[in-house]
Amino acid sequence: MTRRTNMKQLEEKDIQILYEINNFRFITMEQFRMISQYGKSYVYEKSREYQRMGILKKSSLKGEIAEQRRKKHKIYLEVTQSGMNLIKKHGYRVTSTARENASIRRERLLALLQINDIALNLLPYRWGFLDGRDTKRRYNTTIKNALLHGMLESPDKEKDYGLYMLMNKDNEKIVDVIKRQTPYIKNLTNYVIATRTAKSIPKVIEDLDSKKVLFHKKSLSRLHVGGKLCILPKDFIPMYLPISKVIKEKHKMFIEALGFQILADMDNKNIVSKHRLSMHQFDYIVRNEDYAEYKGEEFYLVDMLDNDLTKLRDVARYNGDSTYHDDARKVIVITSNQKFHKPIHELYLRGKYFIFLPIKLKGISHIVERLYPDIVLPERNLKKSNG
Repeated sequence: MTRRTNMKQLEEKDIQILYEINNFRFITMEQFRMISQYGKSYVYEKSREYQRMGILKKSSLKGEIAEQRRKKHKIYLEVTQSGMNLIKKHGYRVTSTARENASIRRERLLALLQINDIALNLLPYRWGFLDGRDTKRRYNTTIKNALLHGMLESPDKEKDYGLYMLMNKDNEKIVDVIKRQTPYIKNLTNYVIATRTAKSIPKVIEDLDSKKVLFHKKSLSRLHVGGKLCILPKDFIPMYLPISKVIKEKHKMFIEALGFQILADMDNKNIVSKHRLSMHQFDYIVRNEDYAEYKGEEFYLVDMLDNDLTKLRDVARYNGDSTYHDDARKVIVITSNQKFHKPIHELYLRGKYFIFLPIKLKGISHIVERLYPDIVLPERNLKKSNG
């Protein structure tokens, strides 16, 4: 059977799968299964079929980077130029060429494969995703070879988050690049910086918040982005974002599931002004008798699970009477006992007004499952079960 005949037998689902693969640029076999939702055996069969037709290409990663030694990252797939032409012929937008893909650096390829894991696990929660090429086009950056790896779009389409992925190799140098380039990406004010492991988070935050002198006596100041600057391990991001305050109603349900009565949402500036509340970046005014010294005591509550450095810097300036002399509410800080949470938050939030409430990650996961009972995450496992 000729390749041309095979092309004619492709169904709309095949074209859609190719289109989604091309949107991610490069994928692992596990990610191919997440996209296609095919079974363990059939996903290999379809991959080989696409390769025989010349519309999908399989390649192997080579090198000494630890992540490459793991079997699931040795093989990756990409759409060929013939596949891109086919997608375009069916009316889909294609934003790259095979030549562009061939010129990618190995380190960036590894980072993109990790970013794709984050995006694919958020898609069921209606988060959108653009890869780095399309993000830089949307935000009109003129920086040649800008590091930006991608972008997440909130379910309500109201907020975009630039995505960076740090791979634990020369993170300090990569952070310096982020600090130099990010201010020149026009109009993109919210960012998520992901790390491959949790243990690298404290050093990344330290580097982002430090002032350094580079060559030629040029100072590189702490990074300010105008919006959120979240620094999180990659595995925690898809667990937390579905209940973050970006998803307002789900976040309130999350806070209520922890036993708090929400009295006011601090996003409502009319309420903040009318009741002379703090102008710091708190999330809510709450009541919880477990923390009250007297009946009916009110607290500010701030959710720091997002490791938003912008918010952390701002809240750290609260001293109980900074703006309004009659405001002396204590602050309950939602955190976890993980090294990438509470130890960092305690460095910034000092003083008698702060009360830390560590949440177990397993507890967060259970709350997400309760708040999204109909969500089924895409299957990625390619190994045969022992059972």
